[in-house]
Amino acid sequence: MASNLFGDILTDLSAAITGSLGLAPSANLNPSKAFPSMFEPVHGSAPDIAGRGIANPMATMLAGSMMLDFLGESAAAARLERAVIQVLTDRRQLTPDLGLAWIIVLRKRAAFRRAFAGFDPKKVARFGKADVERLMADAGIIRARAKIEATIRGARIYCEMEDEGERFSDFCWSFTGGKAVKGDGRTWIATSPLSEQISREMKRRGFKFVGPTIVYAWMQAVGIVNDHSRGCFRRDQVNELTSA
Repeated sequence: MASNLFGDILTDLSAAITGSLGLAPSANLNPSKAFPSMFEPVHGSAPDIAGRGIANPMATMLAGSMMLDFLGESAAAARLERAVIQVLTDRRQLTPDLGLAWIIVLRKRAAFRRAFAGFDPKKVARFGKADVERLMADAGIIRARAKIEATIRGARIYCEMEDEGERFSDFCWSFTGGKAVKGDGRTWIATSPLSEQISREMKRRGFKFVGPTIVYAWMQAVGIVNDHSRGCFRRDQVNELTSA
């Protein structure tokens, strides 16, 4: 509970921390429904930038999904949310206010590799407060303190698993019995029951920023899921790699 002023500050901060104001819905709720509740994106209606192609209606649509759920129309709310996810997955309606894109991260990959000791988990696990401040001052990477600290913590958890005789790769592949999950090459999704299961287990172990969407993208990146389209040259290559 907060005043409107601090409510605005909190919603803006939470949206910025997760990566985008353009996707964050918000609501001022009246639980008793004696008076109207208000549902809107955290950035407001932004009439000053209407028609300039720099603001996206996705947060407004997700606010509508929140409203439907609040009114008891959970099925309609879920359909609207799925529609937004599908559009974002297809990358049909992306504008600058939607936060980070994978291409931005890829372009910073070399800088990330240098900053995080070549992605060596044993070295990253030894990072301390001075390293966090060093990383926060590194303009070559995406500077988010919570994610930097979560990365260091994740490296420590990785090393703890290895020290206890549990290889991280064995942990990852245990969810599919060592076999890749092959998509049909015609439809694409952003999450799955499997990514939700892995996400829950990773969170239980202490990993952070491992929601089912990012976990699904990671599953695709490491070959646990082969979602390449039927016409993509990588589809058969990944099948061969994961069946070897």
